[in-house]
Amino acid sequence: RQLLTTLAKEWSGQQSSQGLPLFEISAKQTGTGAGSGTTDRFTWIPNCNLREDLHEQLFRFIGQLLGCMIMSNVQCEILWAQPVWKWLVGDEINKEDLPSFNAGFKRAIDFLENCDEDGWSGALALYSESFDHLHIGKELRKRLRRRQVESSDQPESLGMSLGMSLTESMTERITMSMPYAAKESVVRDALELFTNFCKFQLDAISEGLYSVVPKDLLQMFDAEELETLLCGSSDVSVAHMRANMEVDMDVQEQANWVLEILEAATPQFRSRFLGAMTGQTRMMGRKWPFTLSFSSASSSEEHMIRFATCSTTT
Repeated sequence: RQLLTTLAKEWSGQQSSQGLPLFEISAKQTGTGAGSGTTDRFTWIPNCNLREDLHEQLFRFIGQLLGCMIMSNVQCEILWAQPVWKWLVGDEINKEDLPSFNAGFKRAIDFLENCDEDGWSGALALYSESFDHLHIGKELRKRLRRRQVESSDQPESLGMSLGMSLTESMTERITMSMPYAAKESVVRDALELFTNFCKFQLDAISEGLYSVVPKDLLQMFDAEELETLLCGSSDVSVAHMRANMEVDMDVQEQANWVLEILEAATPQFRSRFLGAMTGQTRMMGRKWPFTLSFSSASSSEEHMIRFATCSTTT
């Protein structure tokens, strides 16, 4: 248990640890993303702020480890958000994937897309700071400015009238200002820049994986199939649970209640139940490496169900 605690601290990059935060919590886990509380809870994404050569090498090494797992028929639970698996099989990140990476950016894009002409200028001013925080604001302003210059016979005067100086030194200080007619271009550029910002880490993982397993072979799978290949099935079978249970006689009735509830529950609920008992939310391989034990912790009827993951006991 202490080993797992230490590894978890390093994995999450807490300030108290010396671990390198290659991954960060998925935005959906914070409860602020559209669709939070769904199947993408408790997942991780590559840290998009890590862009040095060392980080690229480490992400590539992780991809190579994935390839070795596939070639060796080894499974290990990897809690990555669904867009990461999509990328590894050659699918592009689209707007619907954004909540996993940054829920605030998804809200900004939705707001800009649905904004009317009266609220357009205010919306741009409101989200300009958000785009800067995501490290795409400066490049986005450059693109917007360039597009205005290319479409005008008097670029400098037009640029100044829009509050967009053509002087490079002003790029950091200006607030984005574009006519409402350019809304589609603004949204498209912002989406492209954000996707490119995330792809540095995803490309490095992919390159490492493809160095071990041919890309053409992996593209035979969809994202869910690749995740199942590497991590096991997310559909936890109640029959498997029953076959791997040890139940004390005095809690036989209660254990049957639990199984009845699980039979009627969703796959996501069964997966989380298994995680509470064992720390593992997916079924890896044909044989379970553990036994689920149901025992009586107290003679009192006031106690609720309690779990002991070190012994997979309920």
